[in-house]
Amino acid sequence: MTAHLKGFVGIYWAIRDSARGGIVLVTDRTPLARAEPYGDCLTHSIGHYEYWEYLRRNGKEWLAHRGLPLAIKADEYEEWPRGRIVYDAADHRFVIYLDRKLQSTEIVGRIAAAFDIPPDAYICAFDSHYQSTNVIRDRGAVAPWWIAVPTDQYREAFHFAAATTRAEAQANLQSVNAAVYGMTSHLLAEALAASVTSSQGVGTGTDSEGAPSLACFIIDDKV
Repeated sequence: MTAHLKGFVGIYWAIRDSARGGIVLVTDRTPLARAEPYGDCLTHSIGHYEYWEYLRRNGKEWLAHRGLPLAIKADEYEEWPRGRIVYDAADHRFVIYLDRKLQSTEIVGRIAAAFDIPPDAYICAFDSHYQSTNVIRDRGAVAPWWIAVPTDQYREAFHFAAATTRAEAQANLQSVNAAVYGMTSHLLAEALAASVTSSQGVGTGTDSEGAPSLACFIIDDKV
């Protein structure tokens, strides 16, 4: 029923990274086809605390290697502005729940883009559950954004049968090359859609379920 729909549900934080002097949008998401039913909605099965603790357990070197802010290791999950995105199946639209500190057209647009949600397919809502103590930037200040792009949609591309012959190994390698090409094309499209002027820093690793993942951090945003 939802397999044809575009977009993801999930959780996110906006975290100020003093090392870069910018803001990192940290996300964990699920495509609608694999989302978990919750009443009339479809949602992401992992909570903020659960995912934050997963990131913290991996340590500073692991976080730094993936370009994730070290504040994750030092701070508690509720200290930074955060939110959740669900899909309202009854109204056929996404709902972006967010901290009031993220209340701006610019920030909401970036969150929607990170979850591949079309501009006309969502509404925003505030929830008292999402209240933070940290400020991501001073009022009126301009800071570059680093967007952590999750790649749960690419998981299937990396599941291969063990190669027993040279030909099978070569076939697997060709599949990997094709998957990587698809990833870079997708990331470029997201960057262009977000009006990003340059990008750098691609790291690979595993996600919270141990599946291969890719993180791309986009900087020098002139919007």
